[in-house]
Amino acid sequence: MKFIGGEVTIREDLPKILGLARRIGYRSIQVTTNGIRLADPAYARLLVRLGVDRVRFSIHGHTPALHDGLVMVPGALAKIERAAKTLKALGVSLGVNYVLNQVNVKAFPDTLDWLYGTLGVDDVIVYFIRYQGFGALPQNKKLLKLTFTEAVGPLREGFERLRRSGVTRFPQLINFAPCVAPALAPYMLDWTKDPAGSGQGNTSEDRVTMPDGSGGLIHEITNKGKRAVAACAACALKDRCLGIEENYAAEFGESEFKSVRPEEIAAG
Repeated sequence: MKFIGGEVTIREDLPKILGLARRIGYRSIQVTTNGIRLADPAYARLLVRLGVDRVRFSIHGHTPALHDGLVMVPGALAKIERAAKTLKALGVSLGVNYVLNQVNVKAFPDTLDWLYGTLGVDDVIVYFIRYQGFGALPQNKKLLKLTFTEAVGPLREGFERLRRSGVTRFPQLINFAPCVAPALAPYMLDWTKDPAGSGQGNTSEDRVTMPDGSGGLIHEITNKGKRAVAACAACALKDRCLGIEENYAAEFGESEFKSVRPEEIAAG
Protein backbone atom coordinates (compact mmCIF):
# COMPACT_ATOMS: atom_id res chain seq x y z
CA MET A 1 0.00 0.00 0.00
CA LYS A 2 1.19 3.50 -0.84
CA PHE A 3 0.19 6.69 0.97
CA ILE A 4 0.69 9.73 -1.26
CA GLY A 5 -0.06 13.45 -1.13
CA GLY A 6 -0.86 16.19 -0.49
CA GLU A 7 1.28 15.70 2.58
CA VAL A 8 0.11 12.61 4.46
CA THR A 9 2.06 13.30 7.64
CA ILE A 10 -0.11 16.31 8.49
CA ARG A 11 -2.92 13.86 9.23
CA GLU A 12 -3.03 13.24 12.95
CA ASP A 13 -4.82 9.95 12.28
CA LEU A 14 -2.07 8.60 10.00
CA PRO A 15 -0.75 6.23 12.71
CA LYS A 16 -4.25 4.77 13.11
CA ILE A 17 -4.59 4.29 9.35
CA LEU A 18 -1.18 2.62 9.15
CA GLY A 19 -2.10 0.32 12.01
CA LEU A 20 -5.30 -0.66 10.23
CA ALA A 21 -3.41 -1.32 6.98
CA ARG A 22 -1.05 -3.66 8.80
CA ARG A 23 -3.86 -5.47 10.61
CA ILE A 24 -5.79 -6.20 7.43
CA GLY A 25 -2.73 -7.75 5.83
CA TYR A 26 -0.68 -5.25 3.84
CA ARG A 27 2.87 -6.56 3.97
CA SER A 28 4.61 -3.46 2.61
CA ILE A 29 3.66 0.16 3.28
CA GLN A 30 5.16 3.18 1.55
CA VAL A 31 4.75 6.82 2.57
CA THR A 32 5.51 9.67 0.18
CA THR A 33 6.38 12.83 2.09
CA ASN A 34 8.19 16.16 2.16
CA GLY A 35 10.20 14.66 5.04
CA ILE A 36 9.72 17.54 7.46
CA ARG A 37 7.81 15.72 10.16
CA LEU A 38 9.96 12.60 9.81
CA ALA A 39 12.93 14.69 10.96
CA ASP A 40 11.53 13.94 14.43
CA PRO A 41 13.15 10.58 15.29
CA ALA A 42 10.29 9.59 17.60
CA TYR A 43 7.72 10.12 14.86
CA ALA A 44 9.85 8.24 12.33
CA ARG A 45 10.21 5.30 14.72
CA LEU A 46 6.44 5.28 15.30
CA LEU A 47 5.65 4.98 11.59
CA VAL A 48 8.21 2.22 11.14
CA ARG A 49 6.79 0.35 14.12
CA LEU A 50 3.37 0.56 12.43
CA GLY A 51 4.65 -1.09 9.26
CA VAL A 52 6.22 1.59 7.06
CA ASP A 53 9.14 -0.05 5.27
CA ARG A 54 9.64 2.40 2.43
CA VAL A 55 9.67 6.20 2.28
CA ARG A 56 9.73 8.39 -0.82
CA PHE A 57 10.91 11.95 -0.28
CA SER A 58 9.89 14.82 -2.53
CA ILE A 59 13.26 16.44 -3.26
CA HIS A 60 13.87 19.04 -5.96
CA GLY A 61 17.53 19.94 -5.54
CA HIS A 62 20.70 18.92 -3.73
CA THR A 63 21.32 22.25 -2.01
CA PRO A 64 19.18 24.37 0.33
CA ALA A 65 19.22 27.15 -2.25
CA LEU A 66 17.53 24.87 -4.76
CA HIS A 67 15.26 22.67 -2.66
CA ASP A 68 14.29 25.09 0.10
CA GLY A 69 13.88 27.83 -2.48
CA LEU A 70 11.50 25.77 -4.57
CA VAL A 71 9.37 24.52 -1.66
CA MET A 72 9.65 27.89 0.13
CA VAL A 73 10.43 26.27 3.49
CA PRO A 74 13.78 27.29 5.03
CA GLY A 75 15.58 24.28 6.48
CA ALA A 76 13.49 21.73 4.57
CA LEU A 77 16.45 19.90 3.01
CA ALA A 78 18.30 19.65 6.32
CA LYS A 79 15.21 18.00 7.83
CA ILE A 80 15.09 15.48 5.00
CA GLU A 81 18.73 14.63 5.64
CA ARG A 82 18.00 14.03 9.34
CA ALA A 83 14.96 11.93 8.48
CA ALA A 84 16.93 9.86 5.97
CA LYS A 85 19.64 9.11 8.51
CA THR A 86 17.08 7.92 11.07
CA LEU A 87 15.11 5.84 8.59
CA LYS A 88 18.14 4.12 7.10
CA ALA A 89 19.26 3.13 10.60
CA LEU A 90 15.82 1.55 11.06
CA GLY A 91 16.16 -0.48 7.86
CA VAL A 92 13.75 1.58 5.75
CA SER A 93 14.48 1.83 2.01
CA LEU A 94 14.45 5.32 0.51
CA GLY A 95 13.30 6.69 -2.82
CA VAL A 96 12.85 10.16 -4.25
CA ASN A 97 10.31 11.98 -6.41
CA TYR A 98 11.94 14.86 -8.29
CA VAL A 99 10.08 17.41 -10.41
CA LEU A 100 12.26 18.69 -13.24
CA ASN A 101 11.74 22.39 -13.96
CA GLN A 102 13.53 25.49 -15.18
CA VAL A 103 15.01 26.27 -11.76
CA ASN A 104 16.67 22.91 -11.11
CA VAL A 105 17.28 21.43 -14.58
CA LYS A 106 20.93 22.51 -14.94
CA ALA A 107 21.75 21.02 -11.53
CA PHE A 108 20.10 17.68 -12.34
CA PRO A 109 23.38 15.73 -12.82
CA ASP A 110 24.79 17.06 -9.53
CA THR A 111 21.53 16.31 -7.77
CA LEU A 112 21.60 12.70 -8.97
CA ASP A 113 25.18 12.35 -7.69
CA TRP A 114 24.04 13.61 -4.29
CA LEU A 115 20.89 11.51 -4.10
CA TYR A 116 22.61 8.21 -4.89
CA GLY A 117 26.01 8.91 -3.39
CA THR A 118 25.31 11.01 -0.29
CA LEU A 119 21.67 10.63 0.70
CA GLY A 120 21.72 6.92 -0.12
CA VAL A 121 18.45 6.42 -2.00
CA ASP A 122 17.95 3.32 -4.12
CA ASP A 123 15.63 4.75 -6.76
CA VAL A 124 14.56 8.09 -8.21
CA ILE A 125 11.49 9.02 -10.21
CA VAL A 126 11.87 12.17 -12.32
CA TYR A 127 8.63 13.96 -13.23
CA PHE A 128 8.68 16.50 -16.02
CA ILE A 129 6.73 19.51 -14.79
CA ARG A 130 3.08 19.49 -15.83
CA TYR A 131 1.25 22.66 -16.82
CA GLN A 132 -1.83 22.10 -14.72
CA GLY A 133 -2.77 22.73 -11.11
CA PHE A 134 0.17 24.26 -9.23
CA GLY A 135 2.27 24.33 -12.39
CA ALA A 136 -0.37 26.32 -14.29
CA LEU A 137 -0.52 29.26 -11.87
CA PRO A 138 0.85 32.31 -13.71
CA GLN A 139 3.60 33.08 -11.19
CA ASN A 140 4.74 29.45 -11.09
CA LYS A 141 4.62 28.98 -14.83
CA LYS A 142 6.79 32.06 -15.36
CA LEU A 143 9.40 30.74 -12.92
CA LEU A 144 9.33 27.01 -13.65
CA LYS A 145 8.31 26.43 -17.26
CA LEU A 146 10.69 24.21 -19.17
CA THR A 147 10.76 22.64 -22.62
CA PHE A 148 11.72 19.06 -23.34
CA THR A 149 14.50 20.35 -25.55
CA GLU A 150 16.03 22.20 -22.59
CA ALA A 151 15.74 19.13 -20.39
CA VAL A 152 17.34 16.50 -22.63
CA GLY A 153 20.98 17.57 -22.22
CA PRO A 154 21.02 17.53 -18.40
CA LEU A 155 19.08 14.24 -18.40
CA ARG A 156 21.61 12.55 -20.65
CA GLU A 157 24.53 13.89 -18.61
CA GLY A 158 22.95 12.70 -15.37
CA PHE A 159 22.38 9.19 -16.71
CA GLU A 160 25.90 9.03 -18.10
CA ARG A 161 27.39 10.00 -14.75
CA LEU A 162 25.44 7.23 -13.07
CA ARG A 163 26.70 4.71 -15.61
CA ARG A 164 30.29 5.75 -14.98
CA SER A 165 29.77 5.49 -11.21
CA GLY A 166 28.49 1.91 -11.48
CA VAL A 167 24.83 2.55 -10.61
CA THR A 168 22.62 -0.20 -12.04
CA ARG A 169 19.16 1.07 -11.07
CA PHE A 170 18.62 4.22 -13.11
CA PRO A 171 15.97 6.88 -12.55
CA GLN A 172 12.55 6.37 -14.07
CA LEU A 173 11.00 9.16 -16.11
CA ILE A 174 7.35 10.22 -15.99
CA ASN A 175 5.50 12.75 -18.19
CA PHE A 176 7.97 12.15 -21.02
CA ALA A 177 7.47 10.64 -24.48
CA PRO A 178 10.04 8.57 -26.41
CA CYS A 179 10.33 11.12 -29.23
CA VAL A 180 11.85 13.56 -26.73
CA ALA A 181 14.89 11.33 -26.13
CA PRO A 182 14.64 7.89 -27.80
CA ALA A 183 17.78 6.59 -26.06
CA LEU A 184 16.10 7.15 -22.69
CA ALA A 185 12.81 5.50 -23.67
CA PRO A 186 13.56 2.29 -21.69
CA TYR A 187 13.42 4.39 -18.51
CA MET A 188 10.14 6.15 -19.33
CA LEU A 189 6.94 5.10 -17.59
CA ASP A 190 3.28 5.49 -18.47
CA TRP A 191 3.64 6.65 -22.07
CA THR A 192 1.90 3.64 -23.65
CA LYS A 193 -1.78 3.02 -24.26
CA ASP A 194 -1.30 -0.32 -22.54
CA PRO A 195 -0.31 0.66 -18.98
CA ALA A 196 1.87 -2.44 -18.64
CA GLY A 197 3.70 -1.71 -21.88
CA SER A 198 6.30 0.82 -20.75
CA GLY A 199 9.06 0.43 -18.18
CA GLN A 200 7.81 -0.62 -14.78
CA GLY A 201 4.66 1.45 -14.97
CA ASN A 202 1.19 0.85 -13.63
CA THR A 203 -0.86 -2.18 -14.51
CA SER A 204 -4.41 -2.10 -15.80
CA GLU A 205 -5.63 -2.84 -12.26
CA ASP A 206 -3.71 -0.29 -10.13
CA ARG A 207 -6.14 2.08 -8.46
CA VAL A 208 -5.91 5.29 -6.46
CA THR A 209 -8.33 6.62 -3.84
CA MET A 210 -8.69 10.37 -3.36
CA PRO A 211 -9.26 12.10 0.02
CA ASP A 212 -12.92 12.66 -0.90
CA GLY A 213 -13.40 8.94 -1.46
CA SER A 214 -13.46 9.11 -5.24
CA GLY A 215 -10.90 7.26 -7.30
CA GLY A 216 -10.12 5.25 -10.37
CA LEU A 217 -7.36 3.63 -12.36
CA ILE A 218 -4.03 5.40 -11.89
CA HIS A 219 -3.20 5.02 -15.57
CA GLU A 220 -6.40 6.76 -16.69
CA ILE A 221 -6.19 9.59 -14.16
CA THR A 222 -2.53 10.46 -14.66
CA ASN A 223 -2.62 10.28 -18.46
CA LYS A 224 -5.82 12.19 -19.03
CA GLY A 225 -5.33 15.06 -21.48
CA LYS A 226 -2.66 13.55 -23.73
CA ARG A 227 -3.07 13.67 -27.51
CA ALA A 228 -1.24 12.97 -30.74
CA VAL A 229 0.76 15.72 -32.45
CA ALA A 230 1.64 16.05 -36.12
CA ALA A 231 4.87 14.07 -35.78
CA CYS A 232 2.92 11.08 -34.45
CA ALA A 233 1.55 10.26 -37.91
CA ALA A 234 4.91 8.94 -39.16
CA CYS A 235 6.21 7.69 -35.81
CA ALA A 236 7.18 4.05 -35.36
CA LEU A 237 5.47 4.14 -31.96
CA LYS A 238 2.17 5.74 -33.04
CA ASP A 239 0.13 2.63 -32.24
CA ARG A 240 1.53 2.40 -28.71
CA CYS A 241 2.10 5.99 -27.58
CA LEU A 242 -0.45 8.19 -25.80
CA GLY A 243 1.11 11.33 -27.24
CA ILE A 244 1.88 14.68 -25.60
CA GLU A 245 -0.02 16.55 -22.90
CA GLU A 246 -2.42 19.04 -24.42
CA ASN A 247 -1.35 21.70 -21.90
CA TYR A 248 2.27 21.37 -23.00
CA ALA A 249 1.42 21.62 -26.70
CA ALA A 250 -0.74 24.68 -26.02
CA GLU A 251 2.16 26.37 -24.22
CA PHE A 252 5.05 25.49 -26.54
CA GLY A 253 3.60 24.17 -29.79
CA GLU A 254 4.62 20.95 -31.57
CA SER A 255 7.78 21.89 -33.48
CA GLU A 256 10.24 20.15 -31.14
CA PHE A 257 8.63 16.72 -31.58
CA LYS A 258 10.08 14.44 -34.26
CA SER A 259 8.88 11.03 -35.41
CA VAL A 260 10.77 8.11 -33.87
CA ARG A 261 12.38 5.86 -36.49
CA PRO A 262 12.36 2.05 -36.12
CA GLU A 263 16.16 1.94 -35.76
CA GLU A 264 15.97 4.41 -32.86
CA ILE A 265 13.74 2.01 -30.96
CA ALA A 266 16.28 -0.78 -31.41
CA ALA A 267 19.11 1.54 -30.35
CA GLY A 268 17.23 2.61 -27.23
